[in-house]
Amino acid sequence: MAFRIPESAGESRFRQRMERANQARAEQERLQHDIVSRRIAHMELEEEMRRWQARMAFDTYLLADRILEMLERQRDENRPTTYGEEWNEKFCEAVRLIPEAKRFLEEMQIEMVRK
Repeated sequence: MAFRIPESAGESRFRQRMERANQARAEQERLQHDIVSRRIAHMELEEEMRRWQARMAFDTYLLADRILEMLERQRDENRPTTYGEEWNEKFCEAVRLIPEAKRFLEEMQIEMVRK
């Protein structure tokens, strides 16, 4: 049987304070870890949102290009062939919408340069 030296009151209080200090340090480290983990998750989410926005801008740019191409084809396919021929409704619609489609495409090109 081992002989144990009784602790003095001062040593007992010191040991208790050390245990509380260790517990407080462990709690503080856990809180800091949580803060860092949340910040990393937030940064990853922001980066994912930036990639998603860039992808949506690019897809919209492609769509604007496709719309302009379709309007120009509609205009060319429905163009009057003779001088006195009446203008087709599809031709008029295409001629009216092409400037707006070009503006939209230019805006999307500028947006792509920004991204």
